[in-house]
Amino acid sequence: MSLLSRFFYKRPPDGLLEFIDRIYVFDSCFSTEVLPQGMYPVYLNEILTELHEENVESSFLAINFRDGDKRSQFADILREYNIPVIDYPRHFEGCPVLPLSLIQHFLRVCEHWLSSGDNKNIILLHCERGSWPLLAFLLSCLLIYKKLHGAEHKTLDIIYREAPKGFLQLFSALNPMPSQLRYMQYVARRNISPEWPPMERALSLDCLILRAIPCFDSDNGCRPLVRIFGRNLLGKNGSMTNMIFTMPKKKSLRHYRQEDCDVIKIDIQCLVQGDIVLECVHLDLDPEKEVMMFRIMFNTAFIRSNVLMLNSDDVDILWGSKERYPKNFRAEVLFCEIGGMSPTRAPTATLNGDMKGGLPIEAFSAVQELFNGVDWIESSDDAAYWLLKEFSANSLQEKFQKLILNDMKELSKMQAKVGLQMPLMSPLDSDEEKYSVASDSVCSADHEKIQHGGNSSDSENIDRDFTTEDSESSATLSINSSSPPHQPQPHPPPHGAPSSLLDSSVPSTGTSASQTKTKPPQELPSNRLPFSAPAPPPPPPPPPPPPSGSKHAVSSPPPPPPPPPPRISSQSNPPKKASLKPLHWVKVTRAMQGSLWADAQKQGNQARAPDIDLSELESLFSTASVTSASEKGATKRGSAISKPEIIHLVDMRRANNCEIMLTKIKMPLPDMISAILALDTSVLDNDQVENLIKFCPTKEEIEMLKGYNGNKEMLGKCEQFFLELMKVPRVEAKLRVFAFRITFSTQVNDLRTNLTTINDATKEVKESLKLRQIMQTILTLGNALNQGTARGSAVGFRLDSLLKLSDTRARNNKMTLMHYLCKLLAEKMPELLDFDKDLIHLEAASKIQLKLLAEEMQAINKGLQKVEQELAASENDGEISIGFRKALKSFLDAAEAEVRSLISLYAEVGRNADSLAQYFGEDPARCPFEQGIF
Repeated sequence: MSLLSRFFYKRPPDGLLEFIDRIYVFDSCFSTEVLPQGMYPVYLNEILTELHEENVESSFLAINFRDGDKRSQFADILREYNIPVIDYPRHFEGCPVLPLSLIQHFLRVCEHWLSSGDNKNIILLHCERGSWPLLAFLLSCLLIYKKLHGAEHKTLDIIYREAPKGFLQLFSALNPMPSQLRYMQYVARRNISPEWPPMERALSLDCLILRAIPCFDSDNGCRPLVRIFGRNLLGKNGSMTNMIFTMPKKKSLRHYRQEDCDVIKIDIQCLVQGDIVLECVHLDLDPEKEVMMFRIMFNTAFIRSNVLMLNSDDVDILWGSKERYPKNFRAEVLFCEIGGMSPTRAPTATLNGDMKGGLPIEAFSAVQELFNGVDWIESSDDAAYWLLKEFSANSLQEKFQKLILNDMKELSKMQAKVGLQMPLMSPLDSDEEKYSVASDSVCSADHEKIQHGGNSSDSENIDRDFTTEDSESSATLSINSSSPPHQPQPHPPPHGAPSSLLDSSVPSTGTSASQTKTKPPQELPSNRLPFSAPAPPPPPPPPPPPPSGSKHAVSSPPPPPPPPPPRISSQSNPPKKASLKPLHWVKVTRAMQGSLWADAQKQGNQARAPDIDLSELESLFSTASVTSASEKGATKRGSAISKPEIIHLVDMRRANNCEIMLTKIKMPLPDMISAILALDTSVLDNDQVENLIKFCPTKEEIEMLKGYNGNKEMLGKCEQFFLELMKVPRVEAKLRVFAFRITFSTQVNDLRTNLTTINDATKEVKESLKLRQIMQTILTLGNALNQGTARGSAVGFRLDSLLKLSDTRARNNKMTLMHYLCKLLAEKMPELLDFDKDLIHLEAASKIQLKLLAEEMQAINKGLQKVEQELAASENDGEISIGFRKALKSFLDAAEAEVRSLISLYAEVGRNADSLAQYFGEDPARCPFEQGIF
């Protein structure tokens, strides 16, 4: 509340609480105490008198939530003050939620009353005992409707906190918040469609599927009983409801245990329309009592894709019963269009002994002698061996030889190029000679630059830069190969003087540039040399005595050329020495007699190593980091102005990964944002969108970027990318919707293909006459073996008994019952051997699990719910989301039609899978499709 509003805030009269501007709630609604008889009129008279005195120009409207049809005492008292009263029921079939038509009526009445009377009218809310959950729900709906709050769960929680702790549990045995949140979402979606609420659809509630059995008895199972309450269309009042479906108690209800099955399917096929309450109770037989498992309230106008998928957080359950439901519990309510209702199915024909088509029992007269004593085969898996392939020494040697040959070829090519400007060096030349040649070229370039005022900013890049494993050779060859051809007389340096020559003149050290750079020597007219002529190096300092074990004492170089005139240096103090890279060799501390190192010590000056140019060595082998891009740019321009550094606010590792991701997309940031808002699948694919989701800015990063007040153009690419994303409200949610939009068609097509395959396979199995005759033959064969025993005279057998055919061996152990069956069919009924031609889709269907298909179906449905939520939330985004809303609305309309037909196919497949289990005499709950059938 702002400071100004605090000064002018008018405190409500005692006994009233102001939740919204000019909407008051009686404090008796929050109290568990009942006023004594006779005190209630006094309580109301005091409040109303004070209210009239403080608001003389206001008109009042009272809304009361109560139960029953008789006029309440509250209405009688307010009639004396000429205050109209509107009564609403306090629940809908036990659920503290009103039908959608009454919610709409309540919201419009409040909106109309508050907007009339020069915005001075006041609304009074009152509820009788037990109606507080409904009052809190409608207050939350009003806040969402007036767009004063956006999050449904947070809004409802705020209202409930106004009451004492445990107040909600006192008046409601079940937690009503899941159903209340569902209806609050209905209210929040009013801007999606021009007509709100949408037209109520008449659907057929096909079945209820429970995945993961909840535990409601000592056997870790439950005995579910389903009831459905709906609106009585023939009643006078549209809010009147009655029970429109219940499971009969006369038949023994099925008991499901977690160890027996993990799926419960209850066929319902009940016509529903409008507001529906579905209850599922557990019937305990000892003693007979009902325990509420869960309750669902929904409206058919908002059923998307003919399916309602809910987990334990989306259904109303008993307080403190969360542990009864497994983590993967899910309730699926499947619907179908009224025109697509499946007709009443006839009893499924089962395979039994009365069916004809198999061989008579007389054909198995010899089988009893063969399989008189049967034994069982213990199946064992074959041992699996993994072969480990090792690389031989010869293969490694060949690889090393190839690497050496390639390096030698590269060196020969580079020496041939260098030979155009300088004589080839012999392999025995020392490293110092290489360095002197490079230093000569650099000094000549600097000298010509000073003489003629050449500008390095106009130089061009080197045409080709050769690199080798040896950094010394790399530096030398790259410099020499880029030198311009020899000129007969001194001229200004060419316009395309290589910038690398200028870069090489600045030694890279661990100190700053001011410490390592020296001013250029003054002009000496007598020493003007051509650009490419090798200038002699500066006179070296007196060489120290050669240390023992010097690596440069291998060969004796020719004496150095005579020194030039001394140069004038403007730097008084010598530069600070930089740390050099270490040479990881094995040091010899004691020279053995007769060795190279011992002879070198005796010979003295004759074996003295050449002098080392330490400044050049530091420039090439210092441990300082590579010159930054800003310093390189300053060197190329020949100026001391450094490029401003890039500012990074995000973690460097995350920023680098983000920049790598952006380089793969190769698109300007504004174009990328436009493609996201347009849901353009031709510009961005799923992998790119998933990468964008990973690099959405976090809350901390958003706060960090909002708090940055500097020049935003100096920020890095990652920060620039985050700033572009921050311009779009809820950009991560939009990207997830975009990803769902890209993969939707593939998901639906794959799911439809798998469902069709299962559907075709079930029909082929039930319609195959050859398979029926083979099953009858197996039945007759088993009865012949078990004749005279308790296992004989069977009318059928379980499907897992088919595995026994390969385990049952004859007395000679050379034949199994499966071999005998094949031999018998080949001799007596060879036309049955190609029965697999009748089962074309059987192999493909055996690889599909209905459980995974159900999870895919749930993922698609959840994705559509996210699309709806984002479409509703984007209504308040402004102009930036106009195109996004249009594209998303078009996609949602097409996707709902696709998923609606997919749900119908999914329900049909479930019925066919159950009927297939019944066809073989199995229980669908105990014999799942993927385990027992195929």
